[in-house]
Amino acid sequence: MNGYQITFFTQQDRHHAGKPLADWLMHLAAEMGLRGATLIPGSEGMGHDKRFHSVHFFELSDQPLEVVMVVSEEEADQLFAR
Repeated sequence: MNGYQITFFTQQDRHHAGKPLADWLMHLAAEMGLRGATLIPGSEGMGHDKRFHSVHFFELSDQPLEVVMVVSEEEADQLFAR
């Protein structure tokens, strides 16, 4: 199979359609029947704004998250069309 590994980077406090963005992406992958998706929490990351985001003991909202999907070329087209 030829395909792609698609990686989305976000933060715990980002939402789409009323759900945390990372959770929404994971449910979307399941709904579309994609081959696999993994949610990876990070302890620290640097955003496009060059600002560091990290996990804090009492507050997780700034926690970096990574969602990785393995898709075929056709699935990639369908995913980006969504």
